[in-house]
Amino acid sequence: MKLEDNNRGNVKEFVVKDKGKDGKTKKVKTRPDSLGDNNSVVHDHKHFSKGDQYQDLDSQMRAQRKVAKDSNGTHVVTMSSSQPNLKGKPPKPRPSGPLAKDSDVYYTDKDGDVTHKWGKDKKTKEMGWQPVT
Repeated sequence: MKLEDNNRGNVKEFVVKDKGKDGKTKKVKTRPDSLGDNNSVVHDHKHFSKGDQYQDLDSQMRAQRKVAKDSNGTHVVTMSSSQPNLKGKPPKPRPSGPLAKDSDVYYTDKDGDVTHKWGKDKKTKEMGWQPVT
């Protein structure tokens, strides 16, 4: 699957209706970092350099997930960190449960290579970073 960089050139933005945590519906504008053909993949990258290194299912992520769903596509989030601790308690970085539930979440190393996917450990049954094989 080829992804097109959506940060330069013919940048695509989307406006979708989002029901926030407060229960109110509002319009949210989002610009994913990259897109597959016909929005078959809607991708955003989050880099963390300090702090909790936690990505919630916020209005941006919900809007991108809706764009993917409306195109029968997949919402993909990649995460990276200047100070990763993938086996930490809690791991750094990490997605929220609601974000990971219906989005594919991957960890990329400093070279941009995908090294882990967020999922359930086969032995412990705990959610965390699983090596990509």
